[in-house]
Amino acid sequence: FNIPILRTSDIYTQVTDIVNRVEQDTERNCRSPKSCTIQYTSIRGVDERISRSIRIPFPKSSTMRRKNLLEHISSTLKSKAFPIVRLGLSAHDFELRAKHGIDSFFTKSNETVKGTFIIE
Repeated sequence: FNIPILRTSDIYTQVTDIVNRVEQDTERNCRSPKSCTIQYTSIRGVDERISRSIRIPFPKSSTMRRKNLLEHISSTLKSKAFPIVRLGLSAHDFELRAKHGIDSFFTKSNETVKGTFIIE
């Protein structure tokens, strides 16, 4: 039987999808991921499939995020000696981001935001 091997275009499609989802989540929930997990399955021999996962840092810069993530994932997967047939990406370790910049830290407010403390 014929097993499809992962192509660069497949990696690009998944990177684009995860980056778009993270950007939507960042806008909606004011948080951003600190790391990304790459889950992959490779084939060794006829019947041996091996699944592994690797955690890498998620790029901070939103302008170069897609390019940097694509390069990091591609170089990580190229170092594997066996053909990769399945790939999964996920974002982890979300951290909250300030909603209004540094000035909001110094103003008094009775509003509480989930996951933060208001200093009065």
